[in-house]
Amino acid sequence: ERGMVVRFDGGRRGWIDTVFPGAEETFWLCEESSKAVVLNANNEVRTFSRLDLVFTGEWSPSVEVEQTLDVAADVLPKLLADDGLEVRLWEATGVHIQIEHSGLEGALGSILIGPGFPPDVKGATD
Repeated sequence: ERGMVVRFDGGRRGWIDTVFPGAEETFWLCEESSKAVVLNANNEVRTFSRLDLVFTGEWSPSVEVEQTLDVAADVLPKLLADDGLEVRLWEATGVHIQIEHSGLEGALGSILIGPGFPPDVKGATD
């Protein structure tokens, strides 16, 4: 996931910046000390595979993420009618949470979680 700290190239440290899912999941990294995207010899963004990386179990404090959850049209009015819900959710999770709607009758809404430290956003999503 974005923000996970990894070791690569025999000891360099960085974090996952971008994940490209698929059968051959690949990653772009940011180098920890420079905070810059890792480039190859041709000054192009270098792509890494899972086999190139050692995951440390840490998260970079330099990264914030956001998560969006869909809300069913029949649930949305109940959430919007609950005054103070967003504040209570923030107090419970420590992450900014915002309920959004398009204003169109019967349309899906969404809950925006973050931006925040990746484990906190993940915890608030659960």
